Amino acid sequence: MSRGYPFDEAATARAVIADDGTLLEWNEGARRLLGHPADAVLGRPAARLLASDGSAPVPSGGRWDGTLDLRHLDGRTV
Repeated sequence: MSRGYPFDEAATARAVIADDGTLLEWNEGARRLLGHPADAVLGRPAARLLASDGSAPVPSGGRWDGTLDLRHLDGRTV
């Protein structure tokens, strides 16, 4: 754990999503949670990670809020 950043990078899943819904950043914690390596998800639509069929609309000018069911690389819901 770094002194300037109080959260363990590998223990905290973090993803950054662009305004158009594509994934810009994907850390080790996100890989551990969902199984997808960064090079498999970066630049792709974040909606593809949803446990639904992946066609959920990306909010325009807003944020997803609440609990979302995500799909792990092995197919299970997280």
